[in-house]
Order: sequence, then C-alpha cells, then structure tokens
Amino acid sequence: MWSACITALGEAVENAVYHAQSPLETPSLVRIEVTITDNMIQMQVGDQGQGFNLEAYLTKLPESVPSHAEKGRGLWIISQIADYFSYTRTAENLNCLTIQKFWNSKK
Repeated sequence: MWSACITALGEAVENAVYHAQSPLETPSLVRIEVTITDNMIQMQVGDQGQGFNLEAYLTKLPESVPSHAEKGRGLWIISQIADYFSYTRTAENLNCLTIQKFWNSKK
C-alpha cells in the first residue's frame, strides 16, 4: 500500500509542477500535505495553476493506458490507486487534488 500511495503522490506532484508552471512566469507554489489516521492516508497537492474540470476529464479516461506512454497517465494511475479523490479550489486560491486511500481497502 505504501508504494501505491507514493506512486499516486508522485503523479499528483508531477502533474502540479508540469501543468501549473508557466515558463514565462515566476515559479508557482506547489503545496504537499499528507495526513495519516487510523483509517486512511490522505494526500493533498495544491498548486496555483489554471485548474481544470476533474469530472469532465474522468469521463474521457480510457480503461487502460499504454505502459510506455510518457504523458497522460497521471490521473489514470491515481484513479486506479485511490479510494477517493477530488479536485477543488481552496480559500487560499490553490487548486487542491485530494487523494484518500483507506487501510482496509480492497483496491
């Protein structure tokens, strides 16, 4: 489970850095927060990028992604690992991807 969580977190951070960064602007903030409870591990990655519609994107996800694909796999991988994930705008004007993985999950 730990390796799956590290993989999901790595994909989320990579997406935040890649999509939130503009080469012509000052580097943007990426905030990472991990919370571990008796029931789950929750990982949150926040960025200052443009944001996107997660629900619309998820409807377009294929059933599988080629293992050799260099781009476009991050959210698909996260969807295979996470028990729950969401994408919202915070009070601090950050886009926040929240990923939850429950200890007793069969996924």
